[in-house]
Amino acid sequence: MVLNIFLRMLAGHLVGDFVLQPLWLALAKRDGWPGLILHTAVVALTTAVMIWNVLPRWLLWTGILYVVHLFIDQFKTFVFTNNSKGKNVLFFLLDQLVHVISIMLIAIWATGADIDGVTAVFTKALTRQEALLLLISLVVIAGWVIPILEIEVLVAINSLKTTAKAGLEPIGMSDRLMGGGERTVGMALTLFNLGFILPLAFLPRLLWLKNKQHPANTPAVITKIGTSFISGLLLSVVISATHLARKLLLR
Repeated sequence: MVLNIFLRMLAGHLVGDFVLQPLWLALAKRDGWPGLILHTAVVALTTAVMIWNVLPRWLLWTGILYVVHLFIDQFKTFVFTNNSKGKNVLFFLLDQLVHVISIMLIAIWATGADIDGVTAVFTKALTRQEALLLLISLVVIAGWVIPILEIEVLVAINSLKTTAKAGLEPIGMSDRLMGGGERTVGMALTLFNLGFILPLAFLPRLLWLKNKQHPANTPAVITKIGTSFISGLLLSVVISATHLARKLLLR
């Protein structure tokens, strides 16, 4: 049961933390407590929907998740405020790692299981529901999390060349859709055992960005596509390691 609960809470976190966090809310979250409280409430709500009437005392665990998430996020607003010299990408990765670990610990605590129940995602045969929950998380990561990572990596590299403080940059919709599409296609190729042609999925956006951008921006294009490719490769590794295709495609 713990794996199912963990995957539900993970999917709820990713939807609330990324899909339902528009730019204005991300900016408000950085300005202080009102934005932080609203954002955390959205994450808690999406998580509550996922565990409602599935996890005993789901309302209590949602409340605990709310407090923990708020505690973690306030560090980026009030403590880790110096994002110069590439620090923001490190803060972003560390923030999400701590969130995932906290979700895992809450799932373990709520079900009375141990950590082996969660790590079994790589060793046990997933149920159809667990496979779908994991796929939802991977799709959200491909379409919403990695575009932010691309920007953070690009800003981090640029900030190494200047003393200016890194800010929050918007993500172009066309770029987001093409990037999410290439990574989703890459995951699909892996699901159908065609991972050996995965690099081809990243060519269309590479050509599009190369034609769109000024030649002087070639390093930025390479950085974005490189980040996308490495991330897509890691998603494919997760798909292979969890034997996701076996449960989703075989009847």
